[in-house]
Amino acid sequence: MDEAAEGAVSKQEMTDLSFQLLVEFSFSALRSLIDAAGSERAIALNRPYWHHAGNAAGIILKQSMGLKAQNQNAAGEMYAFVAHVMRAEAEYIGIEGTDWQEIHVHSCPFETAPPEFCVLLDKIVADGMIESFEIDHEVMIDQMRTQGAPYCILRIIPKGSEQERPAGEEVSLPPYPVPPLSREEADSWAVQYIAEHWVMLTRAMMDFERSEVVLMSQLMSMREKGMSLGLRLLRSSPQRAEGLREVTSFLEFSNRLFHQEGTIVFEDLDKLEREITSCPFQNAPPAICAQYEAFLSGICEAVEPELRVSYEKMMTKGDRTCRWVVQRKSRSDRTSMVEAGTTPPVDEAIRALAMRLAKGEISEEEFERKRRLLKGP
Repeated sequence: MDEAAEGAVSKQEMTDLSFQLLVEFSFSALRSLIDAAGSERAIALNRPYWHHAGNAAGIILKQSMGLKAQNQNAAGEMYAFVAHVMRAEAEYIGIEGTDWQEIHVHSCPFETAPPEFCVLLDKIVADGMIESFEIDHEVMIDQMRTQGAPYCILRIIPKGSEQERPAGEEVSLPPYPVPPLSREEADSWAVQYIAEHWVMLTRAMMDFERSEVVLMSQLMSMREKGMSLGLRLLRSSPQRAEGLREVTSFLEFSNRLFHQEGTIVFEDLDKLEREITSCPFQNAPPAICAQYEAFLSGICEAVEPELRVSYEKMMTKGDRTCRWVVQRKSRSDRTSMVEAGTTPPVDEAIRALAMRLAKGEISEEEFERKRRLLKGP
């Protein structure tokens, strides 16, 4: 995908794709941790990161967005801002004659998440945000779409209480006001927000005592996602370039999706090196780069299996810049793969899909659709 071809992709489409991929990265990281540690342990490992993030977000909203409520309306006001940014559809419900408040979420971009993700976002983050306003309330989750409910219900109640839903007529409350953000500004917040989710989930993943097991599962998932994107880019590319140049153009496209800035510093017929000088994840744990390397490897394998991509430098490991290299596989590389009985990339990705089907993470229809996508007609 050269620059002219990429020019056909709108800025909004680029933003939507980066958000979609970051959501997928986050969900798969959480699923990998849940598979290894269990639901309760996964939430416990994530709790300090997400609570702190909610607290920090509340302070930022107070300072930069002018949110000033010092009562239970603060939770509703903050949720309204997040819902606006994330394009969620929420309704605010009260009981006539009382101060009872509920938030009914009818749609949001996280409907396919593990239920644990909703606990982290709607309970732990929300409580951290409310805490930053120094009010004695908390959010309780009554039901979740991720568990099959028709819509999510969040209650705002006095902290530590067993407040029961009062009798009375249910009424719709006026929507909370939100800062006048442009769609571009809201999208920027959304991408930053979900990118931070991926980083926090990775930190929790690496805190687990068997983190290597979780990371290996996540790397397989990231490689599968890279292959899916690579095949998608191939189908949308109007002209085919030579192998090395085509792979490089797709990897550069991926860099731009995640606001990574860099230049090509070396290129010949069999090898190309690109140096990344600016990256929003440069202060993240090294496991973020390991996941991203697996993602780029998946793109490479889908486009040209005779090439491989690897990182020689990573800012997350203290290097001044990152540097990834695309080069032709040597004969020893190919021989070692055969001797080790390495599964061909497409077959390995299909095997990963089969594992997800066996765990109930995807339906048979989704498995067949993705299998056909990988194998071709």
